[in-house]
Amino acid sequence: MFVFVHVYHSEHRIRERWPVHETSAKECIIMSLRAVVVLLCCSAILFAAALTAGAAGWLARRDGASYPAAITRAATAFAATLTLAAVSAPRFID
Repeated sequence: MFVFVHVYHSEHRIRERWPVHETSAKECIIMSLRAVVVLLCCSAILFAAALTAGAAGWLARRDGASYPAAITRAATAFAATLTLAAVSAPRFID
């Protein structure tokens, strides 16, 4: 004798396992807008950190530093810029 088990036992068990939260269209737009703003801010911070690192490396080479020393200064400037952004970002978040 074979016992057949249904893949979906019943709809109410699925709903208990994964509850569906009803959201309005306005809430979805606000959440999407916030995600876009956060991504734009992150990309602007990364761009500013890359520019700072490039400028620091270029200035180090103009000062007569070797390539490894210039790369080290650029990496330090990149890390410092990201650290400054991470420390100051919570002040502007809700």
